[in-house]
Amino acid sequence: MINRSIFSDVTALYIAHGARYLFIIVTLPYLARTLGLENFGILLFFQSMGFIVGQAVEYGFAYNGTRLVSRAREDNNYLSSFLSSVLLSQTIVFFICLVFIILLRIFFDLFDDNVLLIFTLLASFFQSVSLNWFLRGIGKTALVAKLEILSKAIALVMLFILVKDEDDTAFVMLAFLVGNLIAFATSLCLVASIVSIKLASIKDAVKVITEGWNSFLVRAGGSILGDGNVMVASLILQPAIFGLFAGIYRIVSAIRGLFVPLIDALFPYFSKKQSNRDLDKMVKDFLPVLIGIGLSLSLIIFLFAETLIKVLLGDEFISGVYALQVFSTLPFAIAIIHGFGTQWLLALGKEKIYSRIVILAGLVGLCVNYLLTPKFGIYGAVAANLTSYTLIALLLSVIFLSRRRIGL
Repeated sequence: MINRSIFSDVTALYIAHGARYLFIIVTLPYLARTLGLENFGILLFFQSMGFIVGQAVEYGFAYNGTRLVSRAREDNNYLSSFLSSVLLSQTIVFFICLVFIILLRIFFDLFDDNVLLIFTLLASFFQSVSLNWFLRGIGKTALVAKLEILSKAIALVMLFILVKDEDDTAFVMLAFLVGNLIAFATSLCLVASIVSIKLASIKDAVKVITEGWNSFLVRAGGSILGDGNVMVASLILQPAIFGLFAGIYRIVSAIRGLFVPLIDALFPYFSKKQSNRDLDKMVKDFLPVLIGIGLSLSLIIFLFAETLIKVLLGDEFISGVYALQVFSTLPFAIAIIHGFGTQWLLALGKEKIYSRIVILAGLVGLCVNYLLTPKFGIYGAVAANLTSYTLIALLLSVIFLSRRRIGL
């Protein structure tokens, strides 16, 4: 029964991810050619800021919340109280982020396109308060797929209607905003039919924030790794060069995202394992699959880098072929990170250890970015990202191999 459930969940999430990939395949070539190098870079800069805010607001509930819900799915009183507290806590975190963004806007003159900034922040908010984590936890994974398809279908239609030339960058985020808003409202109605959603107290929301701190650090560290480094690169590189980096970063991000449905579907089952020995066995059995996927994706990027750029971005981005080939090792590192990090440390509830590793690697990556990108340009930015993820993979591998000696 469990194997059948896993297969069903994986299938549903790959259908959802298929919707995302269809969206990327259709929109990436269109946006790259319509917006051009510089405006495509501007779009990625704002999207990176939005992803950082979104991961802060999501606050680690994609894993921590799913784990807690999956273990208490029969207790409706707990689910109702927990869900209500999470929604209020996420709203509080969003307003904290909003204040921080306003200060950056005032004192450092960042995010100077107000319309694009507003659309990006709202799109990030409604995506990050998505109830997909809750639906996965209670075993309603098929609904996650349907909501993803709904969101992407709405955004796709709006993109082709609104985005006609390089001055329409803000409309890209407006399309995301509308799609995310409708998907969130729909998910809220669906969840409300399963458990009651009540008004939570500030005290309960603060408690959720405090207890989820280490999960938040994992997500914050992830933002530093990826989108933080992207934003730093945007401040160092010339606009056209950053636009080139934005293009190859989007390709690699899309391909590494193939892990997401598999990890999201299996995580609740890994989290249910009460015995460390049982979890160890599951990780060891699953790791070869992840490594095989990672190696395959890395080889695909390396061997077909030129074709990927020509098809997805256009000839204007063709000078990024070698940088994309260097970037191709990322999926392999991501495979190891998911195996030893997400499916083992997070399943064990050891967010504190994981968060320290991720934050450390993120800070190292930022240092590499500042040191190498001014001198080596796009290759320095690529090296910064690879350094961070490779360091995480190495540290997690060492901890897993030493788990008995350190008492894990």
